[in-house]
Amino acid sequence: MEGVTMNFLFKAKRIDNGEWIEGVPYYGVNAGLEIVLEIIPLTNFRGKQVHFWAERQAVDPDTLTQFTGRYDSKRKKIFAGDILKVSCTDEYSYEENLIVKFNEELCGFRVYSDSGYTEGDLPNAGELCDTYVVEIIDNEFDTTKKWAWRGL
Repeated sequence: MEGVTMNFLFKAKRIDNGEWIEGVPYYGVNAGLEIVLEIIPLTNFRGKQVHFWAERQAVDPDTLTQFTGRYDSKRKKIFAGDILKVSCTDEYSYEENLIVKFNEELCGFRVYSDSGYTEGDLPNAGELCDTYVVEIIDNEFDTTKKWAWRGL
């Protein structure tokens, strides 16, 4: 996608139907003259510019989350708030669930474990061992499971 850096990609849940939408956040004014958070879908960008009247969707600001710049093993974009299953099946065999959060003190994305074992940098699929698998299994805004994240 020319002109828009993928690290400035966000997603949030639409107010009208609750579905996720990816794009760039924008504050607009609705018919009731209230300021609302909207997402401009990436399809509206032409090079480095976006038309003023581009299609926008009102979103729930509590669900706004940023793309980390990383992908899981199936090439799905990893966003803050995603819950990952990380597994390795070589001599360091293990499996763990991690949540992705932005750490303001470190100015970067970190992962936190539900077991209390791991807190660290967001892993890249394939960087720890040959059979290292990172899979998005849930999202903190979609989940019905109560995860017990340590350190948060």
